[in-house]
Amino acid sequence: MKKHKREFLNSRFKAISRVPFLLDSLESEQWDFTVVCRMFVETAGYLSCWIAVVFESGELKSLSQYKKEEFFTVHGKVSDFTIADYVKDSLVHSSDYLIDGDPLLEYLGDASIRDDMQMHSITFKLSFNGIIYGVLSIILPGDYQSVREEVLILSDAVKSISVFLYDVDVQDRIKDIFVIMFETTGNGTALFEDDTTISYVNKEFENLSGYSKEEIEGKMSWTEFVMPEDVERMLEYHRLRRSNPKDAPRNYEFRFIDRHGTIKNIFMTIDMVPRSKISIASFMNITEKKRLESEILRVSELERQQIGSDLHDGLSPHLVGVKLMLRVLEQKVQNSQMPTLEELQNIDRLISDAIEQSRRLIKGLKPVDIEPEGLLFALEELVGRTCTQYGLQCTLEYDGPVTINNNIAATHLYYIVQEAINNAIKHAGPRRIEVVIGHSDHVLSVEIRDDGVGIPALLDTTKGMGLNLMKYRASLINGEIMIKRLTEGGTSVRCTLRM
Repeated sequence: MKKHKREFLNSRFKAISRVPFLLDSLESEQWDFTVVCRMFVETAGYLSCWIAVVFESGELKSLSQYKKEEFFTVHGKVSDFTIADYVKDSLVHSSDYLIDGDPLLEYLGDASIRDDMQMHSITFKLSFNGIIYGVLSIILPGDYQSVREEVLILSDAVKSISVFLYDVDVQDRIKDIFVIMFETTGNGTALFEDDTTISYVNKEFENLSGYSKEEIEGKMSWTEFVMPEDVERMLEYHRLRRSNPKDAPRNYEFRFIDRHGTIKNIFMTIDMVPRSKISIASFMNITEKKRLESEILRVSELERQQIGSDLHDGLSPHLVGVKLMLRVLEQKVQNSQMPTLEELQNIDRLISDAIEQSRRLIKGLKPVDIEPEGLLFALEELVGRTCTQYGLQCTLEYDGPVTINNNIAATHLYYIVQEAINNAIKHAGPRRIEVVIGHSDHVLSVEIRDDGVGIPALLDTTKGMGLNLMKYRASLINGEIMIKRLTEGGTSVRCTLRM
């Protein structure tokens, strides 16, 4: 009898020692513990074994079972519903294990066989680092004392399974974090295989390309989205990134073709996934940014041409006239004739006019003076000019001194106000425009309000170059633009800048 018991114990220790190796084989099928249950029954000599894994809520996630059918009146697997309630009760129990609570005990053979074999069950909590992942339950023959000893024998196996579940849970959480980050970057993101096949894309890449995940993943190459003129260069980068990574740029621009043939400017950031030949790439659509930059350059060029025209047609002939008048005076002096007071006054007037023209030209080139109060002075002049030029009421309101030491930020704010006023006059037909400057806690706000009918398609960011230019200028100085219709009528454009 002792020899039989020793062999029985040896088979159990042998089975338990195999648990870590069996768990390693479960990586591809994380929650199917049937192979572990079978080993406990066929090798360790238990009558049955089941492992239940639960969600954080305590609801049953998966159930793996194995038993010696000849000892039970029920054949096949016991239903999840039979075990689920017991699992919930055992999870809230204060003890780490329960004896003789397994519902499978009800399905053992007739009472005489159960009494002769003295069958008992042990149910363990599977937990690690304070997190409960489920339960493991076995039924075995033996007296009550041997069952107590069995708890010690099984403790290592229970710990191995608990640690395995913890590791899988951590890996799943890391994967979830990766997926969340992948999907919420705000840019199109994709994984590229060594053969240029796209293996994974996020929702933003779907929006960027016009194709669905099902159409792209595993079926399309990234070269299909690249303008032919850019493909050879990018294929060379793709090769270098795998053979000599230091020679491959991490950031560069290229032209992207979507499903409809629309060409988009993309700024791409790309790198290799560690210990693999897979690239991960982020696609920033800079088409609108480039369009706005081009528009600002176009407007600047028009202003430059206008200033050149004013110099050529206005100030230059004006100065030539002054020079000719001085020549006349020079000849008079050479002939011993004194210039008249009227002639001197005319020259003085022409020089004053030239100074005023020069000042206007300088204002066109640099609307905001360099000093901290430059923005306020420029806005006062803009408001006054608007009243005179358009015959409407335009006011500037502010409380206390308004100073900005950053002339670039001040100049962009000036152009934002100018564009907002121009938009209101052009689209809203207002009778009154108010420019209100406020500042508190290192935050400066400039609001332009009008009492007109509002700007058409106000929330359509694809239309209205003026609105987009204002938003772009605000982004250049880390400011924010809010445009809304006023409940009393009209429109409010508010730019907020942290100083």
